Amino acid sequence: MIDRTTEFMDRIEAHLATLPDDQSRLDFLKTQSESWQEHYRRWVASEGESEPSADPKNPPTAFDFALTVGALGARLARLQKRLEVAS
Repeated sequence: MIDRTTEFMDRIEAHLATLPDDQSRLDFLKTQSESWQEHYRRWVASEGESEPSADPKNPPTAFDFALTVGALGARLARLQKRLEVAS
């Protein structure tokens, strides 16, 4: 079974491939990272009630948020590094 973060990042990668250039990819990843950090803040403030779950028996956990925010940050860092090397 594939975990939530891997599944989400597969969708992110598919979307990145559709964007016209690296600046668009950079902007998209920054927005996603900021958005997920905000989701996590709301989740913490609401004690886990702010995020809907497709499976009520398996709601998102702090670990899910940490993995997702970390994966987005790592992907963003790889793109930034590649852009620095290219310039």
